[in-house]
Amino acid sequence: MSSAGLVTPVAVGEAMITATRGEISGTLTVGVTAAAPVSIEITPPTPSLARGRTLQLTATVRFTDDTTHDLTDQVTWSSGSEAAAMISATGLVASIDPGTTTITANLGALTGTTLVTTTDAALDSIEVTPTKPSVIAGRTLQFMATGRFSDNSTQNLTTQVTWDSSDPATAELSNSDGSRGLATAHQVGTAAVTATSGAITGSTLLTVTDAIVESIEVTPASASVPAGRLQAFKALATFSDHSVFDLTSLMIWSSDATDVAIVSNADSTKGRATALKAGRAIITATFEAKSASATLTVTDPVLVSIDVDPRVIKVVAGTEVPYVATGRFSDSSTLDITRNVTWASSEPGVATISNAADQTKGRATTLAFGVTEITAVFGEVSGHTSLSVDSAVLVSFRVEPAMPSLAVGASLQFTAFGIFSDHSERDLTTEVSWLSSDAAIAPISNEEGAQGRATALAVGATTITAASRVGNPAVTGTTTLVVQDPAFESRR
Repeated sequence: MSSAGLVTPVAVGEAMITATRGEISGTLTVGVTAAAPVSIEITPPTPSLARGRTLQLTATVRFTDDTTHDLTDQVTWSSGSEAAAMISATGLVASIDPGTTTITANLGALTGTTLVTTTDAALDSIEVTPTKPSVIAGRTLQFMATGRFSDNSTQNLTTQVTWDSSDPATAELSNSDGSRGLATAHQVGTAAVTATSGAITGSTLLTVTDAIVESIEVTPASASVPAGRLQAFKALATFSDHSVFDLTSLMIWSSDATDVAIVSNADSTKGRATALKAGRAIITATFEAKSASATLTVTDPVLVSIDVDPRVIKVVAGTEVPYVATGRFSDSSTLDITRNVTWASSEPGVATISNAADQTKGRATTLAFGVTEITAVFGEVSGHTSLSVDSAVLVSFRVEPAMPSLAVGASLQFTAFGIFSDHSERDLTTEVSWLSSDAAIAPISNEEGAQGRATALAVGATTITAASRVGNPAVTGTTTLVVQDPAFESRR
């Protein structure tokens, strides 16, 4: 057993493999046989699946002693044409577009194959809308059939399905061109309305009443939502026979302030208001000569989530990572709220993060090997990401250019390369503190966007130092900058 977890069989028998960290351990029993693998069989053989579907394949390996073992998770899977179908490391094949592809399972020098055929998306279900509607005898009502396919796409199938009524005497459904799905209510009662395509059927219940609408009530009577959110309203109609029906789908909906909120009249979203900006709108539902209203108050957008960047990363100890918090609001707008949130590190011994009221806020300082969760919190909303710190530590700096000369009035950009204990290097120019031993000769900037830029002011020499902001003692690197008279530079 290697320290990296690679097990090598050396003799027939069983061995218990143990992984230990501190006082915590895990074990696994590994069996070694004398048999050798001779073939791979993939099942099911030559499958066919509709676009958007998935299918689990199995790789069965046969050995020289005629035993077989399921090694689906141990073989290497591949697809000859990922445009037709893709396959995961565990043998789950996903169809993409119509076509064929050869799926291969490899185990060492052994190979097994099967041919997968991908067909057009298959119809999975049909939804009939409006759902459980009510209509007055002598009136008509248009139904719509929406098909959902195996690739999760949807399609309006109203003119392609066959419509039927369980009680044509109560309500009759049309299959004529130009009026398919149109129900004509004849008498009081109920009828199941059905839309059929092949073996797939969808249905809903239609209620026919002879009563007339006496009043309408819109619910909720008042509502308040932040900009960018939706609010669903319903219209309940009370009929002359004292029955109450939800006629939301039959109403004509309107808003008196379309700059504040709009309301949908689409078949599948009738009565759903979209809040646009802060203000108030009166939402009205109208059916024939009857109408009713509700009040919708729209407030300012609210924070709904926080994105923390960079996302999951791994760095070496002794470096700094500036984080940015982006707030996402209910109206889909975004805003940099790095300096408005409260930052936290779940493992301060691994990395700390600044909450200072300056440009360092949100800047993490890595201290030791480990993993910590960086969190940004504003009110009850939070966002987080993971920061991994490698075991390598900063040991020195190399400052470039080395021993440069510069004429008075000119400027020069220095670069600080951090050298770590694993011999790796990284440009840390923006993460160090820059110092000049004689700022009268040449000061060096620590301003954001200009870190490491020196400006020559007078003839002489000064030592330029790049110092780590973490560690004890701080790691430094130096070079000497010589500033010369411009006339001397010109003559030379």
